[in-house]
Amino acid sequence: MNTIIILFTIIGISLSSSHHFTFNEACLTNYTAFHTLKREKFTSEDIISKLIEVGFVTIQNDKISFELPFDLHEMDCGAPDCYTTMVRFSIPHQKTILFPPQISVELEEDGCMDNLERYKGEFILKEQTDSFINYYSDELQSNLIIKTGGEVYYYPHEMKKSVSVQQLNEMFESFRFEDEGVAVPYRISKLVSGQ
Repeated sequence: MNTIIILFTIIGISLSSSHHFTFNEACLTNYTAFHTLKREKFTSEDIISKLIEVGFVTIQNDKISFELPFDLHEMDCGAPDCYTTMVRFSIPHQKTILFPPQISVELEEDGCMDNLERYKGEFILKEQTDSFINYYSDELQSNLIIKTGGEVYYYPHEMKKSVSVQQLNEMFESFRFEDEGVAVPYRISKLVSGQ
C-alpha cells in the first residue's frame, strides 16, 4: 500500500476546531487541507474532493456525510426538474477513507409534489473498482453508483437484482434510456453541467 498525500485546494473550505469542512460559494479565500491516506482499491479521495467542492459532502470528526440532491429524473437537456430526490448517508472518517460493505440510506422527495415522500433502505456494496463504487438496495430495488471525478447516479429501476456499472454504461451507449417506459438513472444537474 502506497501512502499518498492528498492536497485539497478548494475555494471556500473552512476548517474549524471540530474538523468540520464546509463549502461557501461566496467565500473567496483559499484554504488548503492536507489528508494523508493509504490507498487500498478505491479510497474515495477523488469523489469526496469533487463533492466537497460543490457542497454535497461534509466531514466532521469521525464521519463523512453525503447529501446528494438528484434533480435530473429524465434524459433531457440537463435543466433541473421541479422536484429533488435527496439521498443521505454517511461513512466512517478514518485515516484510510473507504466505502463500507453496507450503508443506511435515507431518501426524501420534495418539490412540486403534493406530499413530501421519505424512504429508508440498506444498500449493499455490489461492485468496487479503482474507478467506481456500486451499491444496491433489495428493498428499494435501486442502485447508487459513485464514480471518480463526481459522476453519481441513483437508479430506481425496480428490478429484483442489482444493475452492474457495465450494464449501465451499455444502456447509455445504446441510448436505451430514451426508450419509452424505461426507468432512467437520476443525476445531479450541478455535476452534469460542471458548475
